[in-house]
Amino acid sequence: MAGCRLRLWRYGRGRLRPVLAVTDAEPPRVRVDEAGVVTPADDTRWLEPVPDTDGYWYEIVDPDGEPGQAAETLAPLLTAPGEAARLALRGDRAALHHQ
Repeated sequence: MAGCRLRLWRYGRGRLRPVLAVTDAEPPRVRVDEAGVVTPADDTRWLEPVPDTDGYWYEIVDPDGEPGQAAETLAPLLTAPGEAARLALRGDRAALHHQ
C-alpha cells in the first residue's frame, strides 16, 4: 500500500532494538536529550515514531517514491491498531465495534 518495506524498532536502554522485519540492518543511532526525548542521529535513514506508542519507531526502507509520502500513508494505519488495543484494554466494546 505504501510502496516500501518497514522495520520496527523499540527504544530501550539507550538504543533502538529490533522488533520486526530486521535481519539486514544495524540499529539506527539515536540521540537522547536531557528531557529524555529520543531523536534519530542518522540523517540517511527515515525513522518515525509509531503514533500513540511509547518507544516504538518504524523505519521506511526502499520506498517507491518519497519517504515522507510513505510516512503519511502509514501513520493512520499504524495508529488504528494501537487505538483498538487501548479500547479493548479499557473494555470499551461499543467503541471498538465502531472502528
